[in-house]
Amino acid sequence: MFAQVFPLFQGSGKFAVLPILYKDGVMNPAVHPTAADPHVMGIITILSIVINVVVFAIIWKRARAMRINPYLQPVFVGTKDYEEAMARR
Repeated sequence: MFAQVFPLFQGSGKFAVLPILYKDGVMNPAVHPTAADPHVMGIITILSIVINVVVFAIIWKRARAMRINPYLQPVFVGTKDYEEAMARR
């Protein structure tokens, strides 16, 4: 949220986090021509959003089927992966 309100802090000074590809807020294909492909980055962004929505829907569906609150109780209790993760804990 801070980066959205005060975007200039991440582009210069000791708090600069943007790589050289993104100086001045734009991608510079002359620096790394294969690393600055906005089409691929857009596809990855859309895939990420879709995957997150699908995962959220799976969690929500399972929580409703079990009649539990997913914020207060574990949703995947009783599954093989959950039991393995709890055994490693």
